[in-house]
Amino acid sequence: MARMVIKADGREVVGWESLLVRHAVGDIAGSFQAVFPVHTELMAGIRSALITIEASGSVVLRGYMDVLQPSRGSQGRRLMITGRSRTGDLVDCTADPKQYRDIRLVDLVSALCDPFEIDVVLDSGVDQGAVLGEFTLQAAETAWEALERACRRRMVMPFYDEEGDRILLTKPGASGRAAGLQEGVNLSSLGLVVDNRNRYSDYRIVGYTVNDDGEAVPHEGRARDAGCPRNRPKTLIVSGYSEQYLTERAAWEATVRAARAVGVSVTLPGNQQPDGTVWPLNGEAPLNAPSLGIQSALLIAERTLQVTEDRGTVTSLTLRRKDMFLFQPEVDEVDTDLAMGDW
Repeated sequence: MARMVIKADGREVVGWESLLVRHAVGDIAGSFQAVFPVHTELMAGIRSALITIEASGSVVLRGYMDVLQPSRGSQGRRLMITGRSRTGDLVDCTADPKQYRDIRLVDLVSALCDPFEIDVVLDSGVDQGAVLGEFTLQAAETAWEALERACRRRMVMPFYDEEGDRILLTKPGASGRAAGLQEGVNLSSLGLVVDNRNRYSDYRIVGYTVNDDGEAVPHEGRARDAGCPRNRPKTLIVSGYSEQYLTERAAWEATVRAARAVGVSVTLPGNQQPDGTVWPLNGEAPLNAPSLGIQSALLIAERTLQVTEDRGTVTSLTLRRKDMFLFQPEVDEVDTDLAMGDW
């Protein structure tokens, strides 16, 4: 079990009592929380320092402190610091309002990230599509809002590398295959959540275009979720889209809502896979959980590394269907549920 290390401007910080590092697909920055016994030197030196956290010999976060909280209670004096990856500045800060023409997606994202000294990488096997004919930043739009809007136009998933120094233009599952997760073998705990409140049997997307006479013409697209057996119809109204878009939107609603309805959580001792590496975020892990009736490869959608005095080092994973993160997925005609066994 490899120890975790905190560094401030390259120098190791010792004496911390607990540490938590969280990453999630769909976020643009990782986060951390560390608790120390309070001392003045640490408070003064860590506020503006570049924080680096390592696990299993690899950097799992590089960023800055957001919040510093000294306190005093029954357990004495404590200092808690929380912060995020360097890419967190993209979420907070307003982008320079510009208009771009005939620009590739990777070049546009690079232009948005350059002021923050964050590199952009197009993942292998990812098609960034045709050039963007015109892209105008909206008033007061943050760099992340503009970046995400551009990526949606080309159905590319923006993600951050775990070190916090780069934006990856990628796709779900691009981190490859993780080690297997086996109930009763390498899992300390596991749980399942099935939440069908936002899942429906039939989706009807209605939109309007305007004909040559200036009249509104209704159009619609439909999709069905075979995994929702009882009658639960859902109609959504949008404006100004073609029938092709409405059909694609209906399919997207059915698939993504079905995928969001199911989540599996597991915990494992330590912070390493059998090969010594950290469990890969956005990688697919084969899960064999007989008590849940699940034997399937699921996406590692969230990973938390935690070290405490009472539990030692623990890794918590949230597993999801990969198509939860697709921009315009197609609905399979087969049942989309993950089966439940004796639970």
